Order: sequence, then C-alpha cells, then structure tokens
Amino acid sequence: MVPEVRGMNKVAAIDILMKKNISYDSDNNGVNIINMMPLPGTVVKEGAKVKLTTGITTNFEKIVIMPDFKGYSKDKVTEITKNLGITTLFKGDGVVSDQDVKAGTQVHKGSTVNFQLQKSVD
Repeated sequence: MVPEVRGMNKVAAIDILMKKNISYDSDNNGVNIINMMPLPGTVVKEGAKVKLTTGITTNFEKIVIMPDFKGYSKDKVTEITKNLGITTLFKGDGVVSDQDVKAGTQVHKGSTVNFQLQKSVD
C-alpha cells in the first residue's frame, strides 16, 4: 500500500518508500513532496514505482484512496488509517466485515469512515 509522504522532505519520503520496497521517480523542483501518483492508500505490488512531484512548499491536496479493509483487525485498520489521515469509528468486535466508504474511493484526509466488525467464523 502506498504510504502518505506528501508534505514531507524529499529525503525522508524516499526513505519511507524504500523501506516499503516501493521505487520512485522524482522531479527536482524543490525539497518537499507536494504530490504523488498513485495516491496514498493505493494497493501496489512490491517494487512498484511512485511518481513524486516536489516543490518548495509543504502544502498539498489532501486526498487519499480508501483501501479495502475487509478481514483486517481493528488494530491494523487503525495503524493504516492513522498514516493516511483518516478518522475511524468501529462497531462490533472482530475483523472488518463492512466499511461505509467503498475501496478505491478518493477521500479527503480528516474524513471519518465507519467500520463494522464481526467475529470470524472458523
């Protein structure tokens, strides 16, 4: 999954991408990441390439892609959504069985997403 690195210093952003085994292409217009494609939250294979756009500001459009969290634990969803800047509300116990924002949908950072949890049946 593509992590959120917009607004970060280029060196720090590249370090995060490399630790996740994601390669990158970058322009040389500045020292801060102001945009990226694919957007944060997009599921990619290891070794995938992200295009980084740099600038002198730390301002960026605060849109991310909503991942598919079905089957994920509450703790894992919380970890990922925190990185993406999405607020979560959970109902129930267990793993995610439903989410009110469809996977692949563009959402603004700060948006709240509701998750229905259900105990898995073994």
